[in-house]
Order: sequence, then structure tokens, then C-alpha cells
Amino acid sequence: MANGFAGFIPGLGQVTNGNYWEALGYLTSIVGFSSQKDPKLKTVGLNIWFYSMYDAWRDAGGSPAEKNTPMLLHYAQTFNPLNIWDPIGATLIGVAAESRTEARKEYYQEAKKSGDTEYIHRWHNTEMWKSTLTFAAVGMGEEAFFRGFLFTGFSRFMGTWSGAAVSSLMFGFAHVGNRQENFGRSLIAMLFCWQYHRNNYELGKNIFAHAWFDQILVGPYMVSSSNKSWRKRPLGIKITIDY
Repeated sequence: MANGFAGFIPGLGQVTNGNYWEALGYLTSIVGFSSQKDPKLKTVGLNIWFYSMYDAWRDAGGSPAEKNTPMLLHYAQTFNPLNIWDPIGATLIGVAAESRTEARKEYYQEAKKSGDTEYIHRWHNTEMWKSTLTFAAVGMGEEAFFRGFLFTGFSRFMGTWSGAAVSSLMFGFAHVGNRQENFGRSLIAMLFCWQYHRNNYELGKNIFAHAWFDQILVGPYMVSSSNKSWRKRPLGIKITIDY
């Protein structure tokens, strides 16, 4: 876990493993993407950074983990339709679809109040495919870091349930939002932990569910606005269920 946490400095986790060319690759890609003005590219950089910590941890002997799966293959899991065959992932995506209309109304109203007319225009035009690629990176990076690294790493010291709880709280409160919203995200993270555990610690279905949960619920709404700070990513989700 020390090697994984060393990755808070981009590339250092790979250096501690003796993988110097890999360290250079992570460093240049993280700095390169994160230095761009486009918030979508900054988000990609952030999630490569997340993934690099998981990568350093597993290369140091962290387990259980997919030892020989490269980052690009994990990224591609968002676009593998076979990953929909998972009850937890399918349920989360269904909840996102059910809540989609109300969530987008809320974001639309916020944009109108801020006067961000360019933001509203982009919702209906060119941003959909860009946000899909962005949320694929979010699914990859967040699942690798919070489930692949933190959940399994903490579980080795404190047991599966405690590891899930601690990593899920870290996930929830890493997002921008009030306390109630962040606890809600923590509960969703517990479901992701369960999904990861029941799928023999393979990230593919988690990445798929996470990426499409975000994409279906808000799509390009939170990755297209020039008025939104990239520091507010990864996206926090608010769900309202009427009963």
C-alpha cells in the first residue's frame, strides 16, 4: 500500500517498483492532460493519476488484482456490451435512467440562473460523445483507485466489510456536495464494492456500470461548461426518488 500511496506524486509509485519508463509515461500523461484548459482533458488526467496508484499497488504485490490487464484495456471496458450482464451494474444503470429527467432539469435550471447559455447549447449538440469518453476515464480511474486499490488494500488489514465501509466513505466525501449527498454516494460505493467482490475482483463490470451511470444520468451536462471548475470533478450525483 505504501507503493500505491507513493503515487500521490505522479509516477513515484512506479519508481518505487523500479518501473522507470512506466513512471515517465504516467508522469507525462498526467501532467500533460491536467495542464490543459479543457475540463474534460483535466478530468482524464485526474483519472489516469487515480489509476496509476492502483497500478503501483498491484505491481508491488497487492492482491487480489488483475495483474496483467493494462490501463487501456480497462478503459475499453466501458464499451464492452457484455458487461451489462451483472445484476448490480444493471440496477445502478436502471436507477440512473429513472432519475435522468429530474436530474437534468435541475442542472438546466442552474445553468439558466448562471447565464451560461453556451453551456445549455452544448447539452444538445456536440458534447455527448466527448462526455462518454470522459466518463469512461472516470469509471476506469475511480474504480481502480477506490475499489481496486483502497477497498482491497484496507480489507487485508481490517476485513472485507470494514474495508468496504472505509473506502466507500472516502469515495463519498471526495466529491463536492453536502453531508447528506456524500453519504448517499458512499452507499452507492458500497454497492460497487459488493459488485467488485462478487466478480472475483475484476474491474470490467464496475468500470462499465460506473461510467454509464454517470453518462446516462447527466451526460455532457457537467463536463461541457466553461464556468465549472475542474476541481469539482469527479462528478457527484444527486438522486431523488418519489414514493
